[in-house]
Amino acid sequence: MTEQNYLVLAPLFATSGDADVVFEGSDLAFVLREIDDCIFNVIGAAYVHGFMDGQAMEGRDIRNFTLI
Repeated sequence: MTEQNYLVLAPLFATSGDADVVFEGSDLAFVLREIDDCIFNVIGAAYVHGFMDGQAMEGRDIRNFTLI
């Protein structure tokens, strides 16, 4: 469960404090773990009930990421 009470199906090694994100243009949610200021490890894909079909963008913290 997220802090906002969304049900999450995530990789087994996801932990409390990891971020559930949906990248613009993606149909999947991902679990990210911040390892340093604005540097993240991708933990894996996830399903977040009620978060997948555009709901993620409504009233949420929107951040820009650079993927390399």
